[in-house]
Amino acid sequence: RRLGFETKALGLLGFAVEDKPKPAPPAPIITGKISTNGAELQQILVSGVRSSELQAKGYTARHFMQAGCDANDLMRCGFSAMELKGAGYRIHELARAGLSVRDLTGIGFNGHDLKSANMGAMEMRLGGFTVRDLIQLGYNENHIIVCGYSVGELAVEGLSRRTSDHF
Repeated sequence: RRLGFETKALGLLGFAVEDKPKPAPPAPIITGKISTNGAELQQILVSGVRSSELQAKGYTARHFMQAGCDANDLMRCGFSAMELKGAGYRIHELARAGLSVRDLTGIGFNGHDLKSANMGAMEMRLGGFTVRDLIQLGYNENHIIVCGYSVGELAVEGLSRRTSDHF
């Protein structure tokens, strides 16, 4: 449509078209009473309400976590990483929500936690971990070597630029 094709032409090409756009569903009204209904809370989150508005009505990240809402939706609403951790979201959920290694270490997770959340050597390097840190955490030498450390940083820890067959 943006390119100027008419609805009929798009239909002939096999695209699903509607003559009239569907009206947007009404935004949920946040009342003074805190809801525990998961579907209702999910609808509140996707309606674009900011976390400050939710908190002013008494909602916390824990309300949404207990209702099964995704951490990513809470992040989009404006809840902080620390609020999500405090609500009980696990590191895996926070990483899936887009928090970086630096974000996660900033709210109290350590290298072992990050490795258990399947953070790769490159992500760990970008998050400020040294070659020694990665070796101590049990990362594969090949993964450490190829993630961009300088020759000097690798040599100090006894690694060379040449990869080996250690898996």
